[in-house]
Amino acid sequence: MNVSMAGQVLKVLGKRLESKKGRFRLRYREKQLPERPRVASEQNLEQRLSDDEILLSVGILRYGQSHRLQEFIVAGSQRLTDLRDALVCPADVNLQALGMAVPSAYFYIEGTFYSDLRAPGSLDYSEPVIEFCQQNSLLPPAPEGADAEARQRGDLNLEGNRDDRPQVSYQKADMHNTRFMDLVKLRVGSFPGYVFCHQGCCEHGLYFKDIRRIHPDDSHRLSDYPIPVYQAQPRRQR
Repeated sequence: MNVSMAGQVLKVLGKRLESKKGRFRLRYREKQLPERPRVASEQNLEQRLSDDEILLSVGILRYGQSHRLQEFIVAGSQRLTDLRDALVCPADVNLQALGMAVPSAYFYIEGTFYSDLRAPGSLDYSEPVIEFCQQNSLLPPAPEGADAEARQRGDLNLEGNRDDRPQVSYQKADMHNTRFMDLVKLRVGSFPGYVFCHQGCCEHGLYFKDIRRIHPDDSHRLSDYPIPVYQAQPRRQR
């Protein structure tokens, strides 16, 4: 979905939401958001998590707001797409009703765009963002404790160490081939910290709230994760 098409989508969606007589708007306001169907493989249904498994608390914010939309507990051995499939945004519901929904999406975490390209014809939303950053010499954020001025000059690499070689720019990776345990550098408690983008231009703040070792009282079945711990309730229009 290009920029012009995304703008048309938002205009159509805005008109529908502004119309007090819109059937879809009234119906949505009176119902809970439907959960995205999850299909677990037979292997996952029987797979048990080890006692050394790491659990992460992760959530997204409402579009353009600082209020929580959803929070989950995910297992470190899960793929990023397991979280992506559990996320439900009102834009998904609205655009599906208009027949304009698209499956493409990405997570932006620590200088890397993890794109969901599983569906045929999916678009890599990160390409125009990375191109813009390259054209304007915008580098990934410097790690904590790094010399900011040296980082801007290109004297420090992504780890904050002095490096005279050409700077590494933003990276791209496959969301489905990346597990949470592969995210070796995370800012926990930074609110929001990262980005979840879908439906062309619907961006949500993404944050990691906690990382801990699995407890004996926690579920050890991989198929139980992601476990929802918070879901914002749709507001009824007065």
